[in-house]
Amino acid sequence: MLSFVFITLAALGIITTMPLFWSIPTGYIKGSAAAGGIALINSLGLTGGFVSPFVLGWIKTSTGSLTLGFWLIAAAMAAGGLVILLTVRPEMLRETQV
Repeated sequence: MLSFVFITLAALGIITTMPLFWSIPTGYIKGSAAAGGIALINSLGLTGGFVSPFVLGWIKTSTGSLTLGFWLIAAAMAAGGLVILLTVRPEMLRETQV
């Protein structure tokens, strides 16, 4: 039961960040380049959705456990969070009034 509660909280944390994430590219990319930039980001995300189950299956077959795979996913998410914290400047996301 406790594992279910923690998985639910983790999913809640991941899902609630999506609207915040999508405000970042639109703050940096303007005009006609925005469509291409957002499509590139979406394509990379879909590629991760294909690659991660393959990698988890390979890790499970090789080691007999999913522990390493879960640690890799956690590390990738932490690295992504650090990249956002270190590279996104708040003033770039604020709309300037004309």
